[in-house]
Amino acid sequence: MGRKKRKQYEWLPKHVTVSKGYFVYRPWINGAYGKQVSIGRVGMLKSDFFKKYEAITNNAKQHDLHWLFEKYEKSDDFNNLSNATKRDRRYYYVWMSEKYSSSFGSWSDIPLSEYSPILIRQFMDSMDKKKTMANHILRFLRVLFNWGMQRYKLIKSNPCKNVKQYSIRSSSRYVEDWEYNAFLKCAIKHGEWYLPAVTELMYLCILRPSESLTIKKMDITETHVLCERTKGSLPTRVKISPRLQEALDLAKNKKAKIHSAIWLLYDKEGQPIKYDAMAKAWDKVMEKFVESGGKKFKRHELKHKGVTDNDDIKASGHKTESMRLLYKHSIDETESTK
Repeated sequence: MGRKKRKQYEWLPKHVTVSKGYFVYRPWINGAYGKQVSIGRVGMLKSDFFKKYEAITNNAKQHDLHWLFEKYEKSDDFNNLSNATKRDRRYYYVWMSEKYSSSFGSWSDIPLSEYSPILIRQFMDSMDKKKTMANHILRFLRVLFNWGMQRYKLIKSNPCKNVKQYSIRSSSRYVEDWEYNAFLKCAIKHGEWYLPAVTELMYLCILRPSESLTIKKMDITETHVLCERTKGSLPTRVKISPRLQEALDLAKNKKAKIHSAIWLLYDKEGQPIKYDAMAKAWDKVMEKFVESGGKKFKRHELKHKGVTDNDDIKASGHKTESMRLLYKHSIDETESTK
């Protein structure tokens, strides 16, 4: 693991360090550092630095996954995606790069020429205990290589083609009312100030965790909350019930009142609560809940509970009934034949 860069040098690209008063670049090739190349003296203009850096890396740089993702991240295709999708794809790339390694070193440092269906399968197999994440990353890599194939001759095929995803059953876990209420009490006692509000918003408005964090103040009127949804679901205007009003009151940041903040839930700088921060806060409270005798459930299962408990078929924003039924876990009561 390399040394952390000093604050004044955090802008330096990957594999560039400071040595004896010079900026130096060392390419990472096949799991090892290549020959050191001097870029220029410390103190040179940033514009001159990047001109020299581009010239050196275009000549010496290995075409690896890191290179491909950098190109993709600067593209119109990437920038035209929703903020949630961009965040997810960056997250999958970082997860694959930092959490897992191969015989070449980091997966992001593997030359593109070495990627094959066998190598992708090896990666999938290495994540057999995190099958859902493995499937997400596989879909991300398919998109990334498809994008690259259309732009760079060196990418001749998509190594993800014909690589099978893990077969995962749709969740059938229904969180009972008493479980939910017990967890909510635990969140109020042990969680971050915003966690009870997020929990209630996910359930009452039938939202994904990330969707509950992106509600804006302007989305709330005296009678309704406008809930924008991701992944193809339709937006809905949710009527404010007494219980939902209590959740909205819980969402008010009493520690840092920033009147200029546009978000319902915001941090001390007025920015929306970050998903990763919320996820850590949730996991911490869930540990307490399990220690007290509760049965663990996932954040997303509150959306399943919301769909099941709500009689309005339009409440979840699903475009089709078949999509809604994937979330519905109640068993219908029927009359006998005779």
